[in-house]
Amino acid sequence: MIISLVPNEALNVFWPIAEPFIAKALEAAPGYYRTVDVLDNIINERETLWAVLDDDGNAIACFTTMVQQFPLCRRLLVHHVGGDGLDIWQDDCWSILKNYARDTGCSGIDARGRDGWRARARERGCKIVSMYSTDLEN
Repeated sequence: MIISLVPNEALNVFWPIAEPFIAKALEAAPGYYRTVDVLDNIINERETLWAVLDDDGNAIACFTTMVQQFPLCRRLLVHHVGGDGLDIWQDDCWSILKNYARDTGCSGIDARGRDGWRARARERGCKIVSMYSTDLEN
């Protein structure tokens, strides 16, 4: 199992592989991003693309992260996660992301997700906060 940043120089080769995983992640929260928006964020270094590869070098998941600077802290946001086999790679990924967050000067890691992520977050000692959302009618 390999979990790695995808360098921007490799996007022309790797984005066609990553895009379906990111598209699947976007289906969970429609109306915020299109895959082209995520790609633009990656190209312009506002977001970072990660790949999860199996032992044969095949992509089984992709996700993105963003460093968010707030007035009082800097946090790593795990943004779009799509793929398979999370039970296999989640522990290694968590360890890698904690190191990456420290290396980028972040004081912590944040993620938003559907309720199914709640139990996994608790297993990692995350405090659960809620976000409320409503659409406004024209």
